Amino acid sequence: MKNFLKYHLLPLILGLFIAFFVAIILVKSPLLLRKNEKTKEVSTTKKLNPNSCLATLVENEKQELELLASLQEKQGITLFGSSELSVDSRFIPFTYLPEKKGIRVNAFGHAFQQNFAIYCQLLALKKSLKNAKVCIILSASWFETEGTNMEAFLEFARPNFLKKIIRDQSISLDVKNYIGEYLFKNSDKIENSSQSINYFINLYKYKNIPFLNEYFFKKWKEFDKIAYKVNATYDKSVLADAVEIDWDKEMEFIQKEFTSKIKSNKIFVNDEYFNQYLKQEDGGFKKGNLLCLPKESNRELEDFKLLVQLLKQEKCKASFVIQSMNPHYYNKLESFNPVLEEIKKLLEKEKLPYLNLFTASKKKYEGGTLTDIMHFGDLGWLKVDEFLYKTYAK
Repeated sequence: MKNFLKYHLLPLILGLFIAFFVAIILVKSPLLLRKNEKTKEVSTTKKLNPNSCLATLVENEKQELELLASLQEKQGITLFGSSELSVDSRFIPFTYLPEKKGIRVNAFGHAFQQNFAIYCQLLALKKSLKNAKVCIILSASWFETEGTNMEAFLEFARPNFLKKIIRDQSISLDVKNYIGEYLFKNSDKIENSSQSINYFINLYKYKNIPFLNEYFFKKWKEFDKIAYKVNATYDKSVLADAVEIDWDKEMEFIQKEFTSKIKSNKIFVNDEYFNQYLKQEDGGFKKGNLLCLPKESNRELEDFKLLVQLLKQEKCKASFVIQSMNPHYYNKLESFNPVLEEIKKLLEKEKLPYLNLFTASKKKYEGGTLTDIMHFGDLGWLKVDEFLYKTYAK
């Protein structure tokens, strides 16, 4: 037994002990880290459209530049949203405000873009946020999910954006670990993990092992520097001269116009949508439910708080619109109220303007605010137009 301890166990322990310290020395050694001084330039000289909506950023890098340009040009408005941006309405802000008030509005997003995807885009471009006029449309339906889905994240948090976040040493380790936690917990949904994604995952995975965490953190030096250059201006010849608008009168007119066209239902949904998606054989419809997650464990709410913190920190002229959902269709809309109160409380504390169009009450809901069960109709968009005009231009 003594010989076993002397000639086998003790040498093994000693070897492991030596290997452990050699590993620490190697991990801390700069020889294992490849420093990359390569700069990737992304630029455009294309004339920019001052009244557009980009549904996605996945098609080419020029779309990233359009978002950057919108933030850098401080006169116009950058609008973020999700599926409501695809609604066909003459009152949608990127059409109405350029035509009626001569205000540039560029919108970004489509279905499933939520707070975390928006946060990562703005975090990557944070040096352009100061004095940028940014409005974000929130939907109550976001807060019944576990946060931004992976497909949407990859579509909007582009590889160049992730590299900029990695290389930006002014972004805290806590924030980078927050991104890493999200990617780590959703890694099974990533088909082809990139070097950038692996960086964040490893940073989070080894956050409690100091020397490994330090090693993976320092690998930021291996990533390309991303240099965006917008050598283009907006074609403002397409912006019309401002006209006077009687907002109340206009809203009264379009509400009457909407309700007069409804023939098939009494829940303030346009006939085409009702007949195609809601109507049952007996002429009635089956109601839906909104089941928001508790505010104490709501990932979307945490993402929202992080987004507000970034906007305030970078002195962005940010505002929010809280979209309505149709209380004549949905049951349990009041499940959003605790989260809504948290949202309102934070925005009021930070003195950020917001427009709240959400109500769980059938009596308080104005027909025409939505065109269907959850997307703005003409009346809703006109309310948003008025809010944007009074917040940013008047």
